[in-house]
Amino acid sequence: LTTIQTTLFERAQARVDAMRNSSDSLAEFGPKLENDGTFYQTSWCEKPECETELKNYKASIRCIIEGRTFETCFNCKQASKTDVIVARSY
Repeated sequence: LTTIQTTLFERAQARVDAMRNSSDSLAEFGPKLENDGTFYQTSWCEKPECETELKNYKASIRCIIEGRTFETCFNCKQASKTDVIVARSY
C-alpha cells in the first residue's frame, strides 16, 4: 500500500511540474492557455481591470500565492503585489 501511494504521488507531482509555467506577460501566455491545458504562475497588481483581461483568453485567477516572482503585473506592468496561478476556465 505504501509503494502504491508513493508511486501515485510521484506521478501526480511529475504531471503538475510538467504543466506549470511562469511568465509576466499576458500577451505571451494568454494564447497558450486556451490550447495547452497548462497553468501559469505570474504576478498581479490586484486591480480588477487586470483580472478582467484574463476573460479574453477564457482564463481566471485560480489561487493567490504569497510572495512575488516578478516585479510587474502580467497585464498593466505596474508594480506587482502578489503572485497568482492563472488557468483556463471551463
